[in-house]
Amino acid sequence: MTVGRTVRAVQILMIEDNPADVRLTTEGLKDAKLHINLNVAKD
Repeated sequence: MTVGRTVRAVQILMIEDNPADVRLTTEGLKDAKLHINLNVAKD
């Protein structure tokens, strides 16, 4: 018997003022193929 699983995205709030760091983090998370919603706030 197989039980269905609901996969929910992890919510991450990143507070960062350096656009290069935001880009690097975003690319790394995409490459990891995880279910993540990244929200960015500038410091």
